[in-house]
Amino acid sequence: MEIRNKFEKQMQNFFFFFSFFLFTQVKGQITVPEQMLCSSVLIEGIKVKGSAIFMQDSSYMYLITAKHVLFSSSLPTNLIADSIKLTFYPHDVVYDEPAVIDFDLKKAWKKNCIKIDSLNDICVIKVASIESTKDSYYDVKYFDFIMKSRSTMVNAWPLSECCNFENVSLGGDVFLFGYPNSNSFHSSLYDYSRPLLRRGTISGKYPKLKTIILDCSAYIGNSGGPVFGFNPLNGNICFIGVIADYIMYTDRKVNSLGYNSIQDSNSNYSIVVSIEFAEKLIKTFTTEHH
Repeated sequence: MEIRNKFEKQMQNFFFFFSFFLFTQVKGQITVPEQMLCSSVLIEGIKVKGSAIFMQDSSYMYLITAKHVLFSSSLPTNLIADSIKLTFYPHDVVYDEPAVIDFDLKKAWKKNCIKIDSLNDICVIKVASIESTKDSYYDVKYFDFIMKSRSTMVNAWPLSECCNFENVSLGGDVFLFGYPNSNSFHSSLYDYSRPLLRRGTISGKYPKLKTIILDCSAYIGNSGGPVFGFNPLNGNICFIGVIADYIMYTDRKVNSLGYNSIQDSNSNYSIVVSIEFAEKLIKTFTTEHH
């Protein structure tokens, strides 16, 4: 499938770099540019719920999420579902009608458009090719495993604006976007199909696995959701990775009769898999046409 973008590439680039200036502190508060919110994606399917992000380079557009959102933990190469639905908001996550894409996951796997890391909880799907045209527009050509039902322009985050593990600084601000959908979140007072923003701090790094620990709560449904911070080299907004898990807190108590009481709860710390692993998977894609 093919979409003709209504905006010239120069205008999109202008908007992206202008958004850096909007991401500034005003009286102790931070204004978050819409492009960060609009790049996040809700994934739904049979036994599948999670978050993801659209990203693009000069040639292709990708969907990046946590591996466990789409693949069985006991059989890591087995898809949990044959098809999924993607929901996102290309321009405004508050007022836009949702854009929806139906996605044949099994067909994408057979076409070798899905890459997973055998050791790290990350998954990359190549979803479309991007081609420039002579009149300064570009065409997005979706591969044939994508069946668009209600979709407009995809607001993908550029792969050039990422921050690797070494450049992630302890104590830095981070912003987590995603679609938490645990039972406690279901309420008639809010729309769970729209992304929620959380702000936290980088509290730790684990060099052996290149995981990043956040002092920021994550819940069921946040898995695969994008995490943004600031690049210490230039101060720009950067994408640092996706949510893989949250850290549990176990409270053990012994009552007067000697019985143990054990209760697990969310410690409010979460774990991020570095974008570096996704970048390595992207490099493994061939240049074949799909």
